Formats: sequence, structure tokens, C-alpha cells
Amino acid sequence: QKQRVSLARALAAKPDLLLCDEVTASLDTVVGAAVLELLASLRRELDLSLIFISHDLGATRSLCSDLLVLYAGRC
Repeated sequence: QKQRVSLARALAAKPDLLLCDEVTASLDTVVGAAVLELLASLRRELDLSLIFISHDLGATRSLCSDLLVLYAGRC
């Protein structure tokens, strides 16, 4: 619920860009998948851009169209 409330608060300002930093890190697999589905539907419905920061490349790949990987501070 905390993640959903945080998303609702962030979206209240009607931003064009949403920064998501490790939004699924502290969640179990099922809840994390639900949050990713919610983000994907919000992105489509609100024409929203996301910067999605995560250590989970699988989650990132399922949500993002472009991907940049940093290793030791290099792209």
C-alpha cells in the first residue's frame, strides 16, 4: 500500500516525468509485479514518461523501452 500511496501522491501534481527509484526493492514478487503493471498502465493512460532505476534488469526490461546500464560509473 505504501508504494501505491506514494505513486498517487507523485501523480497528483500531474507530472510529465516520474522518477521511480527501486520501487519494487522491498516488495515480494507478487506485489512487485502488481506495482509494475500499475506503472505500465499509468504510463499508457497518462502518457507519462518514466525514469526507472533498479538493480532488477528483468523488471526494468518489462517496463522500459530504452535501457541504460551503468557499471562502475560508466555507461
